[in-house]
Amino acid sequence: MTQDGWQGLLDVALGRGSARVYVHDRAGRCIHVSRAGAAALDTTPEDMLGRRWTEVGLPVGLGVDLCAARERTQAGHESAQGAGSDVFVDADQGLRYSMSRFASESLGIDGVVCRAEKRSGHDLLTHAALYGIAEAVHTTPDLRTLCRRIYHALNTLMPAQSFAIALLDADDPDTFSYLYMADRDTDSETRAGTQPGSRLAYVARTGKPLLLSANEAEELARAGEIQLYRLAPSAWLGAPLVVDDQVIGAIGARHDDIPEPYSLDDLETITFIARQVGVAIDRKRTDEELSALTEALEERVAARTAELDRVIRGARCSLFHTTIARVGDTLQWDSVTRDGAGFRPMVELDRRPDEDDIAAWERSIHPEDAGRREDVARDAVLSDAPGYEVEYRCVDRDGRERWMREAVSLATSGADRWEAIGVITDVTDRRRAEDDLRASEEQRGRLMRRVLTLQEDERSGVAWKLHERVAQELWALMLGLRTVQAASSIGDASRHAGQLRDRAAVMLEDVRQIAFDMRPSPVDDVGLEAALGRDVRASAVQAGLTPSFHVHNADDIRLPAEIAGALYRVADAAVANVVAHANATALDVVMDVQHSTVSVLVQDDGVGFDVDAVVSGPVEGRFGLLTMEERMKMVGGNMVVESQPGKGATVLISAPLAGGDLADGRRADEKGEA
Repeated sequence: MTQDGWQGLLDVALGRGSARVYVHDRAGRCIHVSRAGAAALDTTPEDMLGRRWTEVGLPVGLGVDLCAARERTQAGHESAQGAGSDVFVDADQGLRYSMSRFASESLGIDGVVCRAEKRSGHDLLTHAALYGIAEAVHTTPDLRTLCRRIYHALNTLMPAQSFAIALLDADDPDTFSYLYMADRDTDSETRAGTQPGSRLAYVARTGKPLLLSANEAEELARAGEIQLYRLAPSAWLGAPLVVDDQVIGAIGARHDDIPEPYSLDDLETITFIARQVGVAIDRKRTDEELSALTEALEERVAARTAELDRVIRGARCSLFHTTIARVGDTLQWDSVTRDGAGFRPMVELDRRPDEDDIAAWERSIHPEDAGRREDVARDAVLSDAPGYEVEYRCVDRDGRERWMREAVSLATSGADRWEAIGVITDVTDRRRAEDDLRASEEQRGRLMRRVLTLQEDERSGVAWKLHERVAQELWALMLGLRTVQAASSIGDASRHAGQLRDRAAVMLEDVRQIAFDMRPSPVDDVGLEAALGRDVRASAVQAGLTPSFHVHNADDIRLPAEIAGALYRVADAAVANVVAHANATALDVVMDVQHSTVSVLVQDDGVGFDVDAVVSGPVEGRFGLLTMEERMKMVGGNMVVESQPGKGATVLISAPLAGGDLADGRRADEKGEA
């Protein structure tokens, strides 16, 4: 309610022109006084402002009583109607002073209103009901309580056996979105309903106050303007609730026993009240809607914030917002909002007592990377680039390094001023994966060069054997054939032919050996089980080991040639390593064929070795293992080596099977015995 509004309300209650109105703040000083009120004390309103009752020329006793009454009303001693009153009599002047509660924090009003008139205390209490309405408008938290307090205060001003307030639906003017009804004993509220012919609806539709006697109500009903809904005609008084020249509802009071209980003064009073109540109700509805929207928005924001926080912390990243200013040849970076706590999950900061998380983070950046980071940021800012990205290392309090990626967007905010919004993300795992990949590629390159070298050596060896052995034997065979051709007798020819036959047998054996050395594996001839079992036994006997070879293939699953060949080569190399390096006494090999996987386990009881040391050592020292791993990778398999010094070694090689026809097929070529 505006200041003009509550002053006007007081004027209506006390009578325009002659109203003696005094309003005090919480300190008891006058902040408003009507002209008539000041004249009654032989002073002016301007002279009374800021003064207490004991300072305005009243008899001392009366001034003290009025101050005490102000304190009592300030403490909240109110009547059931929402307004309290104390009456004091000035015997010399024949005046009655009344005090009632009227509070408004927004207007700075303490709530004490006083007046002096030669009227009865009953009239003073009756008119003081308007103060209760004013207070209800400003202090009542919900709509139903506000309506109830308005009814009680209005019932003091004028007789009202029943009372109603209706609010119109914004989309349907013939429908009430809210209807409050009360009588002396009960009250109720309805959130939706239609009463197009009611007197409240008539007032809301016409937008004008309405004063009806019982006879006038009956005549209006016969004319079809209103409906009585089977109620007897009664006196009725009502006014529209108006906000910004728009009718939002209506207020009305009814009396059944007195034919004409209401006057034009009552109509004026309820009209004025309706205007103030309309504004209050509209404000409360708006506040409720705004509160509901705010609460829903806050819940959504809280949920989104929590979700974002989970995502950020799960992604191991932190957000920051910084302003940048150029001062001379330097750039000054000032943090606006920065999630300093977000750094903690990424790096265990070595935070000093006088540092915050941001300062500790800046200090944690690796010295070799700090200058490069600053140079990248400076170049991007001074070149008006839209942003920049840079990766650098941070060192935690235990000396461990972690890699960070800083992605920043830049925007100009003024002359030599910029704003930077960025995300810092922990990319340590990615960098380690990249380093591992590079190392793997380097190893693969070295391995390929080694394989090519071995292939060249193998070709050279085959060429040498063909030249030194096979070619020479063929040349000798040619010479021998010439000798046979030139023989003088059949006996000589027969003797030379026998010699040539012996040479041909030796040459055939050499060719067979060369061919055997060049063939992929003996698997093509006897199958994986037989070939591997034969080699295990032969290698063990040659090295003086006790061999053990077992095969589990209950369903006689047929292995693809590519997988069988790879398993043979790798298992054979593992057996060769045992013979050459293990200094073992026993060699155990187990082959297990399932529908989805085939595996070969090679185990010895030899001297063992440090696997980590070998794997992390020079590539040249583990070409054999790398070659075995590469062979298994080519068929989608893998190899695991476990060993400790003095405890032997175990090599497990395995490869997946496609199931399907492999699982159902019987071995066609693996006929060897284990």
